[in-house]
Amino acid sequence: MMQRLWLLLAVGWSVMSTAFAAFPVITGISPLKGPAGTLLTISGQNFTGLTQVQVGQGRATVQSVSATLIRIIVPPDATTGPIQVVTTGGDAISAQTYQAAPRITRIYTELDLFGQVVSPVKGVPGQPITIEGFNFSDPAGMAVYVGTVQIPGTASADTQILGTLVTTAQTGPISVVTSAGTATTTSNVYFNPRITSFTPKAAVGDTVTFSGTSFTGVSTVLFGTVPATFTVVANTNLQAVVPAAAPDGKVSISA
Repeated sequence: MMQRLWLLLAVGWSVMSTAFAAFPVITGISPLKGPAGTLLTISGQNFTGLTQVQVGQGRATVQSVSATLIRIIVPPDATTGPIQVVTTGGDAISAQTYQAAPRITRIYTELDLFGQVVSPVKGVPGQPITIEGFNFSDPAGMAVYVGTVQIPGTASADTQILGTLVTTAQTGPISVVTSAGTATTTSNVYFNPRITSFTPKAAVGDTVTFSGTSFTGVSTVLFGTVPATFTVVANTNLQAVVPAAAPDGKVSISA
């Protein structure tokens, strides 16, 4: 709200007026958590002259503003923390905390001598995995998944999770789930493929179907020592053509 300050000058009985902006006040925010793109409403006073709204460390897009109400879109780089409103009259910080959805920046099971991730990320059961990013702490609970399999994980900080790969895990992306939202990597953690069954017993040129786990990322299929052409149908399904001169015996699939 703009108010007018009157200054009386001693000389000539002239009157000069100048306008000043009152400090903004935040009385509430809603909702208190959510992913990027959430429409967030900020209630309060003296929002006229708005110049900026911060959600934690992320600058928000303002949808609408009045003297008592601001509507913003939560930005992709939002972090858990208070809401800050900046106007020409000053700035205000909310007493309430907005919980932003998790965001993953990198995952690794191994780093090189320069601190860079050894890629692709490979894992074995029982191996530690580190997940780095933002907004991992959640009083309501946090869960970590490899593909669809949940693994033990602890948020050692709001920016880091220490997890452990389990025997039932398969090749797949990492997901972090909190009450504010879900973050999923675009890359996978790769496990050694495992064959559980295959059919049929076939002759040269026939297609053999293999069932198992972690076939995504397979690079080689051998009938004995003879390479075969193959197609990964799904993470749990692979088809290979029996090559010429293939011996009876062992079939190996490797990533």
